[in-house]
Amino acid sequence: MIPLKSPPPNRGAASLLALLLLLACAAQSWADTAPLNAGKRHYVIWKMDDVKGLSPGFQRLADWLAEHKMKASFGVICNSLEANKPAYADWLKKQAIENGGLIEFWNHGYDHQKNVVENGKTCDAEFKGTSQAFQTKHLADSNALWKAKTGLVFQTFGAPYNTSDAETEKALEKHPELKIWLYGPPTATRLLVLRRSLNLECATGTVSYETFMQAYQKQPQGDCLVLQGHPGKWDDASFDAFQRIAGVLAADKWEFVTPREYRALMNPGK
Repeated sequence: MIPLKSPPPNRGAASLLALLLLLACAAQSWADTAPLNAGKRHYVIWKMDDVKGLSPGFQRLADWLAEHKMKASFGVICNSLEANKPAYADWLKKQAIENGGLIEFWNHGYDHQKNVVENGKTCDAEFKGTSQAFQTKHLADSNALWKAKTGLVFQTFGAPYNTSDAETEKALEKHPELKIWLYGPPTATRLLVLRRSLNLECATGTVSYETFMQAYQKQPQGDCLVLQGHPGKWDDASFDAFQRIAGVLAADKWEFVTPREYRALMNPGK
């Protein structure tokens, strides 16, 4: 009987095995250098400016948010509430997160004016260059009108044009119901300041998917993105770009929250 011989070594199989081992080692190495956000919760706050009535742009965005069960925040220019427009007030109440909606509305100033004249002096804007008394009154009038028309209370403030000064912080101290300051200065102490991160818009009212993605892919991200837009000015191309960007963020496991929700997450029980 002729004894059976061992088969010759399968060099192809050996090479494949070596490759698989190499890939396994590489995978372990990649796992050891995971992105900073891996395993951590991270958040997006949509900061949508300039609600001043029933606008097709804001209505389209609100409908889209409802369809996708996504939360956002809308800044209200409060003198828009002066006129007796029940449909506008009803829409605000229906959309409000306090009433089961998906939107936190926030104080975006009383009149959103530039070149404000106070006591014969021309000031830069509603909350820059004006006196503390002027700013305090504008906050008070905005908050009171909002409550009278909707029955709700603002918790968040964002200055028109993101422009403020030292008097703004002092005025805000007289309104303890306001707890969050969108794009405020780092010097503020009592309020949670949510700073600017990436730019959603490449110019006011214009969203570019390509421009946003270039910045998003290059800039290291923290735990919260506060992204500002002006939906009342978006054309179809900008709205489509917004949808694509929202899809990327959702796929990357960002959670969409309102400013007050983020504050509660960062300061449980307060």
